[in-house]
Amino acid sequence: LKELSFPSTLTDIASENSFLGTYNIEKIYGPNVLDDNRSLVIDDALLYVAPKDLTRYTTPAGVIYLSYGVLSQKPDLENVVISDDVIAVGDAMSCRPYEVPLGYILWNNPKLKTVTVSANMRILGMDPFGSGGGTQDEASKNIESVYLRAPIPPVIGHNFPAEVPALFKQLTIHVPKNSLDAYKNSPDWIPYKKYLKGYDYVDIPEHDR
Repeated sequence: LKELSFPSTLTDIASENSFLGTYNIEKIYGPNVLDDNRSLVIDDALLYVAPKDLTRYTTPAGVIYLSYGVLSQKPDLENVVISDDVIAVGDAMSCRPYEVPLGYILWNNPKLKTVTVSANMRILGMDPFGSGGGTQDEASKNIESVYLRAPIPPVIGHNFPAEVPALFKQLTIHVPKNSLDAYKNSPDWIPYKKYLKGYDYVDIPEHDR
């Protein structure tokens, strides 16, 4: 399977598991597909990205939400930029206050090295950097650099095993230097504490500082 067409009647995709193992899809079509013939966007949400030969990806302008697993299972993906328009992952906006949505947006990307995260990200969801829930086979364990631009630590939840981040051997998470203490003191980010490093983001919009 190399091409897919999405009808105008489509309103949502349950998860990236809907396309599990379909790594050879190189082009998609439909009224909600962008000009790159890779990105499916409905109601400001990025729902699907065609994986074949995709090495670098930047979320399109105007995308506010990322669906569950949307940037996972991309075997050639090396670099991801989640642009500053994006504020949340998964069904975050429909969750009750005590819930944290499943994230897993970056799992099973074996070549992924660098990730940049929106300055306006509020909710990243559980296991945001693709450990695959702690399983070696599905981990994006070669990630080296995460540029997490959000001055306020995004919600990821802290009810997952503390050993999840241990899969990453060379990981550094670069957070705004003025927010370093906030990240280190956040219950959500305690499992990643040893990976956090302050970074001077001179291009963060003034209202986001």
